[in-house]
Amino acid sequence: MSKRRMSLKIKLIGFIVLLLAIANIGLGIPSYIVARNELEEKGKTILKNGVNMAISTIESAGLAVEAGIISEEEAKERVRGFLVGPMQEDGKRTLTTPIDLGEHGYFLAYNDEGYEVMHPTIEGTYVYDVVSFGEEEVYIVKEQLRIGRLGGFLEYNWHYPDSDNIGRKFSYSKYEPRWGWTVVATAYASDFNQAANNIMYFMIVLFLVTLFFIVLFANHYMDQVLAPILRIIHSMKKYEKNKLVKVEGIKKKDELMDLTNGYNQMVDSLQYNINQLKSREKELKKLAYIDDLTGLPNMNMMEEFVDRQIEVNNRIGYLLLLDIKELKMINSIYGLSYGDDMIKIIAEGLRHRKPGYKSLVARLGGNEFGIWINDDDEDLVLKWIEDTHQFWNQEYYTRQLDVRVGFSVAYVRNDELNENFERILQKANIAMQYAKAQGLNQAKYSQEIFDMIESESVLKRHAESGLENDEFYPVYQEKVSMVDERVVGVEALARWESKVLGFVSPGVFIPIMNKTKMILDFTEKMVTYVFKDFEGLTRKYGHEVSVSINISPLFFMSDNFVSYMLEKASEYKVPTHCIILEITEDILIGNLDKVNTRVKALRKAGMKISLDDFGTGYSSLNYLQKITLDEIKIDKSFIDHIVDDPMSNKLFHSIIDVINNFGCDTVAEGVETKDQIDIVKSAGCKVVQGYYYSKPEKLII
Repeated sequence: MSKRRMSLKIKLIGFIVLLLAIANIGLGIPSYIVARNELEEKGKTILKNGVNMAISTIESAGLAVEAGIISEEEAKERVRGFLVGPMQEDGKRTLTTPIDLGEHGYFLAYNDEGYEVMHPTIEGTYVYDVVSFGEEEVYIVKEQLRIGRLGGFLEYNWHYPDSDNIGRKFSYSKYEPRWGWTVVATAYASDFNQAANNIMYFMIVLFLVTLFFIVLFANHYMDQVLAPILRIIHSMKKYEKNKLVKVEGIKKKDELMDLTNGYNQMVDSLQYNINQLKSREKELKKLAYIDDLTGLPNMNMMEEFVDRQIEVNNRIGYLLLLDIKELKMINSIYGLSYGDDMIKIIAEGLRHRKPGYKSLVARLGGNEFGIWINDDDEDLVLKWIEDTHQFWNQEYYTRQLDVRVGFSVAYVRNDELNENFERILQKANIAMQYAKAQGLNQAKYSQEIFDMIESESVLKRHAESGLENDEFYPVYQEKVSMVDERVVGVEALARWESKVLGFVSPGVFIPIMNKTKMILDFTEKMVTYVFKDFEGLTRKYGHEVSVSINISPLFFMSDNFVSYMLEKASEYKVPTHCIILEITEDILIGNLDKVNTRVKALRKAGMKISLDDFGTGYSSLNYLQKITLDEIKIDKSFIDHIVDDPMSNKLFHSIIDVINNFGCDTVAEGVETKDQIDIVKSAGCKVVQGYYYSKPEKLII
């Protein structure tokens, strides 16, 4: 019956709407088309008559000129003033023509060259090549000049005055031979057919009003007939608001009674199911707050607990994050089940070692646990962290576990009543990020840590943009021979001129680069810049000048490093014997055999290897006997005190002797005074680099 009711109502209303639409369309559209066409034809007649009258006016003015009554220029201006309007100070004419050409209609005229000789606004303008708007382009002036020889109409599209809307426009043009003018009368189609539009609008309004009342009547009638179904619909709408309501039964035995009874039975069934679901709601809610693997509270419960402690109990406390180190490695080596067992063992220990009254231990996800401590005593927090480490050391020993995992702990103190768990957790995560970056076992959140992390993030973002926008460039510092004070080489040093941050020190951006894979792209760009500059360096210093390039450990150890350097040297025609690659001691700390193999390949190709910042590490001398180097650069820290500190002086001499015995060239970095030069030279150091001779500068040829 529901389907019958819907079909009847739709058919009835649809049939009425269809009849009204047919009547309106059948009467309205032909009426509109006929009226529009008639009005437009009348408008064209007005334009044509207007042009003929305008030409008559010109002929009369021409006769006055021939009679010597007025000059030709005066006659032309009188015609312009009559047909268009008087000229204003701004060079435009006020439309005051006595001939009605419609709301937007006016007269204009061109000479044979295509200049406006009469126009309301652009008189004197060259318009020969003006093109209409819309999809179909029309060279308006060309066509009007052509048609005007015999007199005729032109239709085109043009903007309405002071509007972006485009309208259909008519013009009638005719040539006047006396002055050589092509006179044009033009107006928009809408200036003439507005009455037709009014007919169409009236028909539409009449149709809508009639439709409204008929639909209103049909709805009222159908609702009366199908009241039982409407009551079911009303009940179903209440169900959308979680209210189940039965409908009043029908005594008359027909399809409507069957529908009503069936609906009430459905309501009873739904009510039963809802009651069953509510009985399980508590169980489902419990599952939503408990971590399935460990049985500890999860992130949801931790968030509600902390927010409640702050808002309701005004609790001051600490949030700790405990992160299991190397869990991914454990899962990879021993399997996921072993990793899960480790997490469960740790969770069990934390459950029985809750730190204090009304604290909460939760697993926040993955390898991270969260602990909330309702206490203002930081010593208690630190002692709990220390005791936890000791407890796990004992547990590893007692349980004889195969793997000993470590922890990173970060914590944040909260004493703000308007704070919430999400913001506190964010601070704790920042402290954890700092602890991991610095290699610390624990870290406390502070504004300084936040500023540092934020600063690094900003620098990283701008550095990525700087690499894309070529904001990095090399400068060169000279390396001077102590034998004849001749420049024997230069070191390429990176500089960054950020469009946003200004000049950024290498001591700031290089560490940021080294923390990310940006260092690979950065080093490649610097190598390319330097090789491009090499020809200019040879013009300035001679063909035997060497160029030193700092190579990051990550780039040096990449698989294609050797082939990349050789390809770039060949591409820019840089002799390999003029290239010195500067590496630092941290490259040597890892796989020394792999480094040695790479060094041999580079030296075999002709490049030289230099050990930069010698003496700042812990075992530089040990590396000298394990790897073949061409050059060693003595760090500035050894040079600073060789003049005023006898022990530094002796140590410097000893270092030079050792390096010379290994057959390496020596370069003293950071030399700034004449006294330092004398000592460096007396010690047997072969090359000097520092402000005494030159500062790092851009290459200028």
